[in-house]
Amino acid sequence: MNKLKILFNRDFTLGHLFHDDIRNSSSPNHLGFKIGDVLAVTPKKIKIRLTYPLYQEDGVRFLKEKKGFVANFIYDEKDRLIASAEAGQIIFLDNKIGLQREDAIYKTTSKKLEDDIFSLKNKKIEVSMHIIAKIDEKLTLKIMDHENEIIEKSVIVEKAKTSSMTEEKIKGQLKKLGNTPFVLKEVTLDIDENIFISIKDLNDLRRSVVEKLIILRQKGKSNYQKQAVDFSHFSSSSNRELSFQVMREEQLPISSSVDRIYLPDFLYKKITPSKKYFLVESFHHDSTLNPQLRKFYSIPGDFDISDYTFNVMNIYSVYYLLKLGYKKVTISVELSNEEIIYLFTHFQEVFHFTPSLEVIVYDRVVVMNIKGNILDIPQNQISYYLKDYQNRCFPVVYRNGFTYIYHYEVKMRDLAQLSLLPISLRYHFFNEDATEIQQLVNR
Repeated sequence: MNKLKILFNRDFTLGHLFHDDIRNSSSPNHLGFKIGDVLAVTPKKIKIRLTYPLYQEDGVRFLKEKKGFVANFIYDEKDRLIASAEAGQIIFLDNKIGLQREDAIYKTTSKKLEDDIFSLKNKKIEVSMHIIAKIDEKLTLKIMDHENEIIEKSVIVEKAKTSSMTEEKIKGQLKKLGNTPFVLKEVTLDIDENIFISIKDLNDLRRSVVEKLIILRQKGKSNYQKQAVDFSHFSSSSNRELSFQVMREEQLPISSSVDRIYLPDFLYKKITPSKKYFLVESFHHDSTLNPQLRKFYSIPGDFDISDYTFNVMNIYSVYYLLKLGYKKVTISVELSNEEIIYLFTHFQEVFHFTPSLEVIVYDRVVVMNIKGNILDIPQNQISYYLKDYQNRCFPVVYRNGFTYIYHYEVKMRDLAQLSLLPISLRYHFFNEDATEIQQLVNR
């Protein structure tokens, strides 16, 4: 563990399980591992008692001062240069950073540890080989790792006229795996007596099966089965519609001109269900879909709408979701107006019917979601935010097991082009009040 801390350490916490803070608020940098304490300081030297070995060219850092350097020179108590010092020993280092007070010293890099790591041999993959050499038959070599095998045949094996190829020679040539990622664990032979195989042919065959095994391993396993995609026509209707997504009870009621209203679960429980109101739902973890994907559904559930978290950016994704039964597909917020118009018209050209689409035209986009209540804030409250170094405020909301961080500013699309398409336009409101909502709609 000490070596691991020297390589990289920002300290450990007990985490969520024991209700501990999961962040190190004292320093965002690599802390290293404590190796001693400063006993005294002069303008020229720093006196230290070690609790862990120190070697020349190790990097050290002083905790309070947050300054450090490479220990190029280490002195003992008689002011003699030494290459290393052990735990319990008192040493002196040059005061190259102007240290002025007693402090704790941490090792942040270790020349010896780095040398030890780089001197480690690459781990090799064990393989087995089986060779068949029968007179007047092709020379056959099989190589196997724990899950793959390659079999290849080569030249015709001849009867030896003078010196024959022995088992020892064959094994010796097959072991020569050099810089390949393999090491020969076992070799078995099924060969006739008094046979002739040239060293070149045996080496060529060994290199060939090894290269093919490397390629096979690089491809990896895949259970993907290619199937023909059915792009048959099916009915789908699309109208020019308006939908709102709200987060606060004060944002209700909304104008009767709105076709759909999307609500989080805590608001949905407070209203009288109707086909106008849709519940925001995330897919559960046992679903075949990503749990961060969201849909909206009405009661009864006969009109499901996929949310922007599906990140739909092409006509084939739209087609697939519509064919799955979604009545409307929300387009990715990353697409520009021009790209949305192209997607709409291109879909019609390819599939010969009009897609049922929804586009978010007003939104404070979620820039990050994190599992858990990492900031320990009340659920469904919109009054919390994070502020960056430019004093930009990013609203934060904890809801249904996730912490959502929103963009610091609201994005609104130019509606001039999009309003000409038979698509649904959605406004996603955050902290706007009823008056602000009405003003936005009247634009």
